[in-house]
Amino acid sequence: MREIYIRVYHIDLLTAALIMLGLVIVWSVIGVLFAKNMRTICVTAVVISGVIIFLLTLCARGEVGASRDMMPLALFRRGVNEPPILRSIMMNVFLFVPLGMSLPYLIRSSAWIRMLLTVLIGFCVSCGIELIQHFFAVGMTQADDVISNTLGMAIGACTYPLTLLWAALIRKYRGKDRTPRE
Repeated sequence: MREIYIRVYHIDLLTAALIMLGLVIVWSVIGVLFAKNMRTICVTAVVISGVIIFLLTLCARGEVGASRDMMPLALFRRGVNEPPILRSIMMNVFLFVPLGMSLPYLIRSSAWIRMLLTVLIGFCVSCGIELIQHFFAVGMTQADDVISNTLGMAIGACTYPLTLLWAALIRKYRGKDRTPRE
């Protein structure tokens, strides 16, 4: 497990950003093409994302001993001059994108409420992870991790309106109604 953790966290920044962008676009297209099955697909994706987040944030850590850095944006400031820190921030963002892409399809409300609830859930999950890391002395508790993870959820949640946009464009040009359920 530690080897996977190391591989994931050592992807270069450009590759990580391109993967994230590609994932967002592909997921929004999948949302249009498989609109009738998206709830089932998303339940599966949420479970898989949850397991991966759990494994990478709580099980794959090599550090033992509670430490904390609760100064918001401290890592972001250091990351400007230290690429490994910037990479770690990017990977924390990237880790939560798939969960953020899946949750809006499972919430029954308007598109904007779905997105807001998704981001709020991501914030709460991230806070929970940081508390567990602190109280069980696994890894480092950092305010910036909460910010990064919540940003990842927000990026993922943006796929939902993108899916609605794709569906509207397809309906307009092909006359088909394959809009995701509201």
